[in-house]
Amino acid sequence: MNPDLPLTALASLRQATRPMHDRIETVMSGLPISESTMLAAHLRVHGDGLSRALDSSPATAALAGRFLPLREYANLIHDDHLALTGQRAAAIEAPHVALETGDDPAAGLGIVYVVTGSFLGLRALDRMADGALSMQSRYIHAVTTEGVNAWQTLLRALRAHDDDPASCRAICQAATTVFEAYLSRSIHELTLARERPAHPLDEKSR
Repeated sequence: MNPDLPLTALASLRQATRPMHDRIETVMSGLPISESTMLAAHLRVHGDGLSRALDSSPATAALAGRFLPLREYANLIHDDHLALTGQRAAAIEAPHVALETGDDPAAGLGIVYVVTGSFLGLRALDRMADGALSMQSRYIHAVTTEGVNAWQTLLRALRAHDDDPASCRAICQAATTVFEAYLSRSIHELTLARERPAHPLDEKSR
């Protein structure tokens, strides 16, 4: 790659979020993914991330909504959490997300990058658990089957911004903001989950 040429939108996103990828992999490594306490924790992490995406500026949320049914996914998370724990996932108490993207609606692509990337991560975890997660969660079943298509659609959309440095900056700013929300909630939830009694997932399908 010629170092004098600007990075593509996708390469810029990967560069901007690489430190957070590394940190979340460290947090996730070695955690028991086939226990109901851990599944509930994952659902709360994703519920937090989706809520922040929905709470972003109207323009960015609208663009993200063209790619993903964010509200529908958030409702599935609440229903799954209720089935697992007897409680709906706690309301998100975080303040409004200041994405600092100005008027550039392309920032919504940064949200979609993080959310669809989390779908691919869930798919990998589900495979490690021999499908136990998607059997117990309608949300995980939905996003692990739809995530690849959403990811491919996102990649096509990002290419339109390869020659637009201002849009690339807005996209990366949104992505890092939402990724930090996933990461901070992950550290909190997964640390607490280690301290709770383990309850293996049963074998019945959802």
